[in-house]
Amino acid sequence: MKFSASQSGAVAIEYGMIATFVVIGLLAGLQAFAGNSTNGFMGAMGKISNAVTGR
Repeated sequence: MKFSASQSGAVAIEYGMIATFVVIGLLAGLQAFAGNSTNGFMGAMGKISNAVTGR
């Protein structure tokens, strides 16, 4: 049995899967970074507020 030599559909699916995994990884990384940067920002703003108000 001879199969078709064209594999463009399979390649497109593979590229789609790779793109999906890259996007999932980016979203997970951004979510983790956003939590850390928000905490750091709030801490810095608290210190600035305390310095300005003299606490």
